[in-house]
Amino acid sequence: MRFAPILLSIALVQPSAALVAVPRGHLSAARIVLAARRADVLRMDEPPPPGSKAADAEAALDRMQQRMKSYNREQKGPSINPNTYNVLYGAIIAFTLNDLRQNADVLAWLGAGAALDAVPFRALGASTLLMAYALFQLAFSFGTGTSTPFRQAVLKLGVTEPPFSSALNDEKRRGEYRCASCDVALFDSEAKYDSGSGWPAFWRTSDGGLEYSKELGGRMEVKCSKCSGHLGHVFSDGPDVREGDMVPDTDPGGAAAAFAMNDETVHPRFCINGAALSFVPEEGGSGAVGTLPKEESVVES
Repeated sequence: MRFAPILLSIALVQPSAALVAVPRGHLSAARIVLAARRADVLRMDEPPPPGSKAADAEAALDRMQQRMKSYNREQKGPSINPNTYNVLYGAIIAFTLNDLRQNADVLAWLGAGAALDAVPFRALGASTLLMAYALFQLAFSFGTGTSTPFRQAVLKLGVTEPPFSSALNDEKRRGEYRCASCDVALFDSEAKYDSGSGWPAFWRTSDGGLEYSKELGGRMEVKCSKCSGHLGHVFSDGPDVREGDMVPDTDPGGAAAAFAMNDETVHPRFCINGAALSFVPEEGGSGAVGTLPKEESVVES
């Protein structure tokens, strides 16, 4: 029949209609075509056959993820003395003040009474903004206790401390890490590890007592669930998950987590400001702390 090719082409496009439209003499041929088409369709739970484009794409994605893990683990932060930053900030302030001392417009403004509505912003330049930042960091890098300005700036305003500036980053004793504002327990020393990022890092919480909120830039902010104080951020690039690791249900990766991890083969990395924490050492505890070496760590991105 001259309509057989047309009906057979319909079978290739719409199989259900083809079984009705194809004449009885061509029914077996249509079924063969449909069986061949179905054989080419992979089930979602079956791996793609070797050599297929899907298999090549999955292999390429896996190689990329492994390269990223290897790169992150190799990029360990340097062991920088916190005072190095204070010296740098001090140098910035000194050089900027020396430049301003020789600026005629600034001297004229100071001589006229330094009125706020007559500030010579153009004469001050970008270097003054850099000096203001250095003053901010330098002023808040000294002192201890919950009432220090920098600690309040971290907890209440979400300011991030300079990397490698907190003594807790190198804390090796066993103990408990609490919120510096309300004293609730947040982390313990068994979950602390050296991430190489310059900030204290943990791969789980003590009991899940944290709040999470996504920032405009995409990062996941971490807050104390009791006082809502800003602690830091959590990232999906922590140490590898090992058999027997236990995490609270509300932690990322837990049974009742508020959000899903990008990579379920790794723990979260809680990157926490040392200024937002207070450390309570364990009585009679040993010096060894943490269960994860630096080689299983990543760098702050």
